[in-house]
Amino acid sequence: MLFHIDGDRPWKEHEESENCAKFDELVRVTLPQVADRGRANAPRGKARAAANAEPSPALHLDRLLLIAPFRSIEAWLYQNIPVAIELCRRHHGGAHGGALQDWEGKREELDELPAPEDEVCLGKGHNLDLAKRGFPAAEVYAVKKSFAASVDRLRGCVALADALERTRA
Repeated sequence: MLFHIDGDRPWKEHEESENCAKFDELVRVTLPQVADRGRANAPRGKARAAANAEPSPALHLDRLLLIAPFRSIEAWLYQNIPVAIELCRRHHGGAHGGALQDWEGKREELDELPAPEDEVCLGKGHNLDLAKRGFPAAEVYAVKKSFAASVDRLRGCVALADALERTRA
């Protein structure tokens, strides 16, 4: 299961992200405790059969995967520079075309901005187009910041890798 949260701070401060800390606390610490209490209180043996209850499912914490852009998803999406420039021209008269073009040579700066969506005219209004129209995943991964960290978490999930492998024809 994938969880998306924004880091809500620049990447250089990712170790101090309250959102990521809350995810770890709620999902990695609290969830197993709640599941253990549920299993401890569940009917056993004949009582379970009489209640027609299913056994508690196993918790696979390694399958709960965090997708965490820093500071926000726009730090990733604005890296789709050609589409961002085209959208800027079409919807905003090219107001920030030059700034967007400048990011091509300094992609690593996007994860460090306090609010990428406030830097250019696109705001949050074009995220779907930026995500689905030729997103440059390899280039964004090469920056080795929050996108790479999220991709590496996905790659580290054996169950996900096995499931994807089974889809190959």
